[in-house]
Order: sequence, then C-alpha cells, then structure tokens
Amino acid sequence: MVLLMKALDYLHDDFIVLNGNMVFDFWILKKIMEHWGSAVAIDGNVYETPPGNPGVIISFFLGGGITDIGRNIVSEESNGYAVGTCKFSPELTTEYQIEAERMRNVNRHAGYHEPLRAVLKLMMIRPVYTDNYKEWMWMKSQTYSGQKIF
Repeated sequence: MVLLMKALDYLHDDFIVLNGNMVFDFWILKKIMEHWGSAVAIDGNVYETPPGNPGVIISFFLGGGITDIGRNIVSEESNGYAVGTCKFSPELTTEYQIEAERMRNVNRHAGYHEPLRAVLKLMMIRPVYTDNYKEWMWMKSQTYSGQKIF
C-alpha cells in the first residue's frame, strides 16, 4: 500500500495496478485497459479448490458493481476472484489516497486491498470478467507448475 501511495502523487490519468506475483495473458490487460472507468479483473469460474486470490462480491441489484474484495470472503459467498489487475480512474485515485492515508495512520501493515474495500462503499467499481475466454491464462507465479488455471 505504501509504494502505491507514493506513486499516486505522480499519476493523474487512468492507470493499471498489477500485482507483482501474478502472471497472466496479455488479453486480460487489454480488456481492462479498454474498460471505461475504474475496474477490477475478475475470474468468475467455480473451482473445486479455490485459487487463493481475493474473493469478490458483486451486487447485481446495484448495477453490477463490486461491493467487497479480499481474502476474508469465503468461496461459497464469492462471485469470483480478483486476478491481480485493477484499473484506477482519477476519481478512484483521489478516494484511494484519502482512505490509504487514514489507514496508514492506524495500521502501517495494511495491504493494497484494505483501502480499496473502503472506497467500494463510496463509488462504483465494475468487474471486468476474464472467464468468458477460457483460453486466457492467469496464475500466481510462486505456484507456477506449467499448467493452465482454466
């Protein structure tokens, strides 16, 4: 969270945040870049063994926006998994900075998702689904075994 906060002072347009421990197909990045506004790349597939990525809850009654994200979400309640790619609009950047600064003063070990969870209560962030394209691949680099997740 602290590194992202330092970078936010220099970012004034839309930008993409990529988790450093994720490996994914170029088309996932292309799809989220083409999305208007803030977004999180989501894999909505159901897995026998959950992939360990942060779960997401999507409100289909409130326009399909993400209402929660994090590892605290159990797989039975999750509408998918964040795959390590988030698009920040200037509006999200502003709200994220405010919330991250507040959290940093309370918990210096807070991660990237904690401020994002709080911002979800203030603004709409839409999911960009990657699971419609089964040939696209994503995985955690530390668990790489040469196999496709999809």
